[in-house]
Formats: sequence, structure tokens, C-alpha cells
Amino acid sequence: MNVDARGARRVLVVALTLNAMVAAAKILCGRAADVFAIEADGYHSLTDGLGSLVALVGLSLSMRPADRRHPYGHRKFEILAASIIGVGLLVVAAGVVRSVLEAGPSHPRIGALEFGVLLVTLAINFALSRYQAREGRRLRSAVLVSDARHTRSDCYVTAGVLLTTSLTAAGLSGFDLVAAIAVAGLVAKAGVDILRENLGYLTDASIVEPDAVAEVASGIAPVIAATQVRTRGTPGAVFMDLRLELPGSMSFRDVSEVVERVREAIRYEFTDVVDVVVQPMLRSTFEDAQGALLPAAVDAVSGTYQRASRPVRVERREGALVVAKAGSGVDGVEHRAPLGAAPLG
Repeated sequence: MNVDARGARRVLVVALTLNAMVAAAKILCGRAADVFAIEADGYHSLTDGLGSLVALVGLSLSMRPADRRHPYGHRKFEILAASIIGVGLLVVAAGVVRSVLEAGPSHPRIGALEFGVLLVTLAINFALSRYQAREGRRLRSAVLVSDARHTRSDCYVTAGVLLTTSLTAAGLSGFDLVAAIAVAGLVAKAGVDILRENLGYLTDASIVEPDAVAEVASGIAPVIAATQVRTRGTPGAVFMDLRLELPGSMSFRDVSEVVERVREAIRYEFTDVVDVVVQPMLRSTFEDAQGALLPAAVDAVSGTYQRASRPVRVERREGALVVAKAGSGVDGVEHRAPLGAAPLG
């Protein structure tokens, strides 16, 4: 399943526009009222807008078609953009704490306008974060989901600023530092969560549980086992490879049909998978080797066996199936076939 690039871009443009409006309103209001917390919150909202801009650029790059230098496409540019958003959140958290610690005395003039701006922008950010998160899940876009967390963190900041502004208006400004540090902690947590998730994609962490894939593949007859399942990629674009063990008596056509059925079953069960590489391995069991080898061996040595009046002996020896004259004489002929799994072809 691929990301709907046009839909994701539309969401990011909406987010960029609203974040710019919210940031401008807070910065102008904070400066006019001489309320540092509101102005700082405006700069935080500005980072939301910058995050949306970075996400928009990253998404545009990620939608480029695969080429010789990037045979798996450019989807990781989107993950890189999401990681930049996470780093941005950590920077903002540190900046909030530093700004509060370095702030000098002020003479705030807090009225209904300041509370109105905070309440309206809080409502806008809350609605925007829900919209981004919903569309991110629907469109399978990691950058939209990450940007939604960034916007949601702005809601925490604005709520904290609203609280400290109320306390400041009541003459209890001593709560500013504690509230600001608490809000910064929430912002930092959102940044760490984003980095933890997206760095896994960048470092090719496994995306699909191997046992779940093996269970699906093994359910296709006559697959003996599915092993060495590996996955990597990004949400909506998972690349997978695995090994199938199949009966050694299967023909090339039968093997091809089974492999295709396994691919279809995996893509149906795991909709994010866009490519499945299957390596079929033919496992020669004792029965398989005996059935394929014994008739030819008997024909080849039948004269010798008839003259010696000895039966044909079939046994396992040193990892192979051996067909030979019974007994320990040296005038017989041995035919050998290896047992175990071997690559097809």
C-alpha cells in the first residue's frame, strides 16, 4: 500500500497555514501584553509550521520513483523528515527551559484578549492534531503522524501557558518556572517518541513479526517450512524476503505455482508489503530420494545383482541416500543422492 502523496500534501499545506496564523497571533499578542510566556508559545507554534514545511519537502522527495541509485525508492526521505521533527521538539524543549531561566522582570498586562487568543489557538491546534493523526493513519504516512504529535505537543504548551497566565494575572507568577519546565518535559517526550519510532525504520529494524509470516507461508500446501524471514522499509512500503522449504519431488512448474501462492497470501495478510522475494529450497526426504533414485539404480545394476542373487539395499550414509548391492562385496555399483534442503536450480 503506497502513501497517497496528493492527500498527504494537502494535509501538510493546511497544517502549515494554520500553524503560521496561530504563531503570528501568539507572538503579536505576547509582545503587546508584555507576557513572555505567550510570546514564547508563539515561537513554539512557529516551529510547528517549520515542521510542517520540512515534512512537506520530505514527502515530496520520498515520492520520487525508484532509480539506479535508489532501487528501493525514496521513501526514507519521509522518515528522515519525521526524525528532523523529533529533533526539533527536543530543541524547542531545551529552548523553553533556557528562555524561562533567562527571562528578566516584566510588567504583564493581561486581559480578555490574551485569554481569548490562547483559548482559540488551543482549539485550533487540538482540532488540527486530530485531523493530521486521522489522515496520517488513513494515508499510511509516518510524517503526518509525527507532525500530528508535534502539533499535539503545542496544545500541551498552550495549556501550560494558559495556566501560568492565569496565575500571573492573579499575582502568583512564581508558578511560571515549574509550569514551563513541566511543559518542556512533555514536548521532549514527544520528540523522543518520534525519534525512537523513525530511527528504527532508518536502521532497517524488522517491521513484520517473522513468526506471523512463517505461519501464513506454512499454511500453503505443500510448504514444509518458511525460514529466514526478513523485513525492512517504512509503513506502507515493506520489503520482505524469506526461504521456503518444499518437497524435493516437486517439479519446477509446481514450485513456481506454490511460490506465487505464498506471495499472494503474504500480500493479502500484510497489506504494507510491496515486494516479496522467495527462495525455494527443495528438501530431499528419504522417501523422495528413494522414489526418484531406486528405479534407475536397480536398472543400472540389475545384471550384477541377478548374477549374485543378492537383493538391493537402500540406506542413509553420510547425509545421502545410497542404493547398492546388499552385503559387503566389492563387485556392486553404488548410486548416491544427497538428503536435506538445497536451492532450486
